[in-house]
Amino acid sequence: MTSNTPSSNGFRALLQKPRLAMGLRVKFSLLFYVVTLGAIGVIGYFGYTSASNAYRGKAEDLLRGYTVETSQKILSNLDTARSDAAFHSRSYDLLRHAYWLEMGNSTQAEYWRRVATEYLRNFSAAYKYIYTIRFLDRQGKERIFVRKEPNSDEVKTVPDEALQDRSTEDYFTWGIMLPKGDMFVSKLDMNKLGSHVEKPYVPVVRFAIPLMGGNDVTYGVVVTNLNAEAIFDYIRQANNNAQGRRFYLIDTEGQYMFHPEAGKAFGRLLNHEASFQRDFPDLLPDLNKQESGLLATQGRLIAFQHIYPLPGNRGRYWTLVGVVDEDIALAELNQFKIIFAGLLVLVGLIILGITQHYLGILVSPLSFVTRQLQRLGRGETGLEVMEYHGNDEVSLMLDCTARVITTMERTASLADIISQGDFSTQLELLSPQDRLGRAINNMTMMLREAKIQNEQRNWLTTGLTQLNQSLIGDLDAVHLADTALSQMSRYVDAGRGVFYTYRAESATLELLGSYMYSERDALGNSYRLGEGAVGQVAREKKLIVLHSVPSDAPPILTGTTTSKPLHTYTYPLLRDDELLGVIEFATFERFDALQQEYLTQAAVVAASYLYIAEQRERIQNLLSTA
Repeated sequence: MTSNTPSSNGFRALLQKPRLAMGLRVKFSLLFYVVTLGAIGVIGYFGYTSASNAYRGKAEDLLRGYTVETSQKILSNLDTARSDAAFHSRSYDLLRHAYWLEMGNSTQAEYWRRVATEYLRNFSAAYKYIYTIRFLDRQGKERIFVRKEPNSDEVKTVPDEALQDRSTEDYFTWGIMLPKGDMFVSKLDMNKLGSHVEKPYVPVVRFAIPLMGGNDVTYGVVVTNLNAEAIFDYIRQANNNAQGRRFYLIDTEGQYMFHPEAGKAFGRLLNHEASFQRDFPDLLPDLNKQESGLLATQGRLIAFQHIYPLPGNRGRYWTLVGVVDEDIALAELNQFKIIFAGLLVLVGLIILGITQHYLGILVSPLSFVTRQLQRLGRGETGLEVMEYHGNDEVSLMLDCTARVITTMERTASLADIISQGDFSTQLELLSPQDRLGRAINNMTMMLREAKIQNEQRNWLTTGLTQLNQSLIGDLDAVHLADTALSQMSRYVDAGRGVFYTYRAESATLELLGSYMYSERDALGNSYRLGEGAVGQVAREKKLIVLHSVPSDAPPILTGTTTSKPLHTYTYPLLRDDELLGVIEFATFERFDALQQEYLTQAAVVAASYLYIAEQRERIQNLLSTA
C-alpha cells in the first residue's frame, strides 16, 4: 500500500520540480546525507552519554576507592593498637606489681614495678605509634608512666614526683568499671599535661582497659596513648596526588581532627573557628546519616567513610572525607568533548565527499556500532563481531568499538578478581596514554603491597607475641633459653640453635640452652671473648652472618638424615648495651629480610627476659643466703 499523505506528496512534488534539476544520484546523495547524519547524531548522543557516565563513574570510583583504602589502613592501625593494649592488660609483670601493691608489700611491689617499667619501655621503643603507656591504681593515681619523646622517639620513665591523680579523667572513670576484656577508647584530641594542652601539639587516642587478676579483682587501669600522627600519615599519603583529591578526618560535630592545613585542625580545642561545618555548610547531616557514600554538591564530588575506633561502639566514630572539584575530576571529560566535537566536524566533512557507492557499505556498520554503543550504555559488555573487508574509517571505527568493549569487559573482570582479594593480575595497557589502565594497575599494585605489608606485619607481630607469651612466668634461665630457642627456631624454620649466657666474672660464654644441637669434637660448651663467631659477636656486640659454613661444622641431625648447615646467624643479647649472652641459628637456606627482622627483635625480647630471670635468680640466692 502506498501512502499519499499531504506531507509525502508535497516532498515528492518538490523533488520533481524541473527547476531543481535533481538527478537520481543527487536524490540518493541527499537521502544518504540525511540518514548518515542522523545516524551519526544518534551515535554521538549515545557515545557522549556513555563516555560522560564512564568518566564520571571513573572519577567517583577513584575517589571512593582511595577513601576506602585509606580508612582500611587507619582501621588496621587501630586494630593493632587495641590488640597491644589488651596484651598489656595481661602482662605478668604488671599483674605482679599490682598484686604486691594491693597486698602492701612495698619491697616486692617496687621490684615488679621496675620489671614492668622495663617491659613497657622496651615495648614502647619497638612500636613507633605508641606515645605513652600508664598504669593507674584503683584510686586513679598514676603508678607507672612510660612516655616517648615526640621529637626524638626516646622512651623515658616519668619520675614519681611527676605522677598525677587521674581519677576524674573519663578514661579512668569508664575503664575502672569495665568487665574483664572490655576496653574504653577516648575521642581523638590533643595530649594534655595536667590541665593544659601539651606543646608541641601531639594528637592522641587513649585506650583504657582494666587490669584484673585471676580472681577477677580489678587492680587498676592500663592506659595506652596512640600517637595519632601514625593515623594522619595515611591521610597525608592519600593527599599526595596530582588529581586534586583532598582528604579530611572529622568528628560527628564537624570539627576537623585532620586537615591538610595543620592550623585548621581541632578548632574548638585550640580556640579557632575552622571546621568542616563552616567550610561545607549543611553537608554534615548527610554524612552522619549513613556509614559511607558519595555526594555531588556545590561543584564537588565528596566521598565519605565512617571509622569506628571501637567496633562495638557504633555511637562514636570518625568520618574520613574525600573531596575533589568536579572540574578537576572530570577534566578528561572536558577534553573528550573537544575531541568528540572535532571528530563530528571531521566526519561531517568526510560525508560531504562520500559518493553513492558507499551508501550500502555504511548503513550496516553504523547500525552495528549504534547497537554496540547502546548495549554499552546499558552496561552490557558482550562483544559482537561484524565482517568488514574494507580498510578505512569504518574499519577503524569497528576496531575501536571492539577495543572499548573488550577493555570494559577486561576491566570488569579484573574488578571481580580484585573483589575476591586477588591482586596479582594487571591490565595490559592499550597505549602509553592509557590512563584508566595505569590507574587501575596502580590501585591493584597499592592494594597488593598493602596486603603483603599487612601479612608481613601480622607475621612479625604474631611471632613476637607468641615469643613473649611463651617467656612469661617464673622461668629460670635454662628453661627460658630452651623455650626461646625452640620458639624462635620453629618460627623461622632454623635447623639448629644454641643459647650462650655471658659470665662476666670469667669473661666466658657458657652454653645455656640448645635446639637440635649435638656436641662434636672440639666444639665445647664454652667460648672466650673473640673466640669463634660466638666469641666475636660477644666482643663486638654486633650480628655476624656466615654464608660459607666450614665443612667440619656440626651437622643438623634428624631421624633419617645428617646434613651440614649452609648459613649461620649469630646475634648478641644486649640490654642497655650490656652483654647478656649470644644466640646462634644454623640453617640450610638463607633467612630473608623479614625473618632477620624477626630474629633481631626477638633477640631483644629474649635478652629482656634473660635479664629478668637472672635478676630473679640473684635475688633468690641472696634471700636464701640471708
